[in-house]
Amino acid sequence: MEDKIELERNFSKAATKARAMTNRKLLSEEERAELLGLFKQGTMGDGNVWKMFKEKNFLVSDTTNVAKNVNWLGLRGMSQIEAKQKYIDLVDELMEKYCVVFPPTRYGSMASLSSACTTYTYVPPARKASHEV
Repeated sequence: MEDKIELERNFSKAATKARAMTNRKLLSEEERAELLGLFKQGTMGDGNVWKMFKEKNFLVSDTTNVAKNVNWLGLRGMSQIEAKQKYIDLVDELMEKYCVVFPPTRYGSMASLSSACTTYTYVPPARKASHEV
């Protein structure tokens, strides 16, 4: 039971980190599609092929959308627990690849980028005093 709780906690943290890397446009389309496939398999399980074919966006010329669904379909049969663990491992691997560091502060969702992989701390801008205008 504790292992499941720890896995869910790590999965949630990995999803936050992946979202930050995606928002900063660090990841390639292939990496994003692989992450999304593992995320969907980990959260929803096996994809329903026929339901996907009925979606209007499945077979459009948007190759990114097709790649995301194809990656998810390629993971059919993988357990949700295994998919979540692979997702966590892939996020950690991508963080090393792109030298992304999340400082251990309450502002931990702010990713710092470093060419030397050193840790930076996010310092929020100082607020103006209420008497200043």
